[in-house]
Amino acid sequence: DGEMHLSMSQPASAGSTFYFPDVSIDGKFDETGAKASGTWTIKFTDAECSGSWMGSALEQLAEVKITPTNPPSLGEFSGSVLKDAFNNNNNFWYVGDWNDGLVKSTRSIEGGKYRWTLRALKPVTLTGLAVAEEVVDFKLGVDVKIVGSSANASLGLMFRQIDDANRYYFLISDEGEFAVFLIDQNQWISLIDWTPTSAINPGEENRLKIEAVGDQFAFYINNTWVGGTKDNTHSHGYVGLVTSLDAAGDEGTFE
Repeated sequence: DGEMHLSMSQPASAGSTFYFPDVSIDGKFDETGAKASGTWTIKFTDAECSGSWMGSALEQLAEVKITPTNPPSLGEFSGSVLKDAFNNNNNFWYVGDWNDGLVKSTRSIEGGKYRWTLRALKPVTLTGLAVAEEVVDFKLGVDVKIVGSSANASLGLMFRQIDDANRYYFLISDEGEFAVFLIDQNQWISLIDWTPTSAINPGEENRLKIEAVGDQFAFYINNTWVGGTKDNTHSHGYVGLVTSLDAAGDEGTFE
C-alpha cells in the first residue's frame, strides 16, 4: 500500500555511539513511487526526540528535523568537588610557559579567564588537570571559547582520567561540531564521531556539560542535549580541560 513502518527496541552494547532503547520510523511513498516522506521517534530513558524525513530514490534523507524534548537526566547529585571562577589560582592550575617538543604553550589566569596560547610542533593534545579528588558519578561543566585558531583546533572537557594513557574527551570545534573519544592505553576510540550541531556558537563562548552515572554519559552544549553514549572502560578518575591541534604549525588561543 506504499507505506512503511519500522520499530526497534534493543539495548546498545558498551562502546556504541548512542543508546536508543526505542526507535520508530514511519513513512509513505507518493503517487509516483519515486519520493517518500514520514516521521521518526527515538526514546532515550526519559527523553524523546522526534522529527520528519523526506527523500527520493536519488537523494535519501534530504531533510531531517530534530526536535528533542526532555533531555535525559541521569541522576541527582549533591555537594561540589570543585568550583572555579578563575579570579585567582587557588586551585593550582598549570600556568607559565611549556615546551615539550610537541607544543609550545603559555597558560595564564587573569580577569576571570584561564587562557591557553598554543603552537603545535607536531599533532598534539594538551590537557590541564583539575586539582580535585577522583570522581565516579558526576556533573561537570565549563564555559569555553576558541578565541582564535589557524585550523583544526578543538577544546573541551577531560573526564575519568586514570593516567596519561587512559581517559575520555568531550570536544567541540569552531566548525560547529562535537565529538567524544575514549583514550584506552593511548589508543583513540571514537564513541561519538565528529557531529555537526546548531547548539554550538562558533567564535563565541559555549557552555559544555557532562552527566555521568555508571557507564552512561549525557552531553550538553549551551544547555542543549546533543547526545549520549555508554562505555564501561573507565569507571572513575580525575577531570580537567583539553585542547587539540591537528598538525605541526597549527596555532590556537583558548579560554
